[in-house]
Amino acid sequence: MGFGKLSDLFFGSGYMAGVNSSGGLKLVFVYGLLGLVPIAFLTVSIIQEFVASKIVVLMFLLLLLFYSGNGKKSQ
Repeated sequence: MGFGKLSDLFFGSGYMAGVNSSGGLKLVFVYGLLGLVPIAFLTVSIIQEFVASKIVVLMFLLLLLFYSGNGKKSQ
């Protein structure tokens, strides 16, 4: 269930009809805040104290960010 359908369920259909959602703003929010900020904090943490498990977590975050950033082709 998407957030549009969820808001329709709670507030009634048409509540979100006048909202202009831009793809660029969503892209900056999702990939900026939820992707790059944790990676930056983890990188600073690695610089301060090196632990091998932090490298594994950093690689997983980068892999997840690049995987989710690639557009999935609809069939």
